[in-house]
Amino acid sequence: MTYSYYEESNKLKNVDGSGTENYTYDQIGNLVSDTEEGIANIEWTPYGKVRKVVKDDNSEVSFRYDASEDRPFRNSPVDCFREGPGCRGGDCQDHR
Repeated sequence: MTYSYYEESNKLKNVDGSGTENYTYDQIGNLVSDTEEGIANIEWTPYGKVRKVVKDDNSEVSFRYDASEDRPFRNSPVDCFREGPGCRGGDCQDHR
């Protein structure tokens, strides 16, 4: 496996050696897209946590965090459930 990086950085460009830009980053180094995985955009909170992931087919998954920056909720059209120890999932309406 061949790893390629952007010049003068530790940011990964691709893992196949093709020279294409599989991974792109914002100005502060957060990953914002991954073409190989079909991820069109990743939105980040000011605290460095993923807020939303948008796929190439416009499906999306969003995340919410509690005051201690733990991720207790993940919302998507397919599944919506509370995450964490002792949580068994539930109805989306209960978690928005």
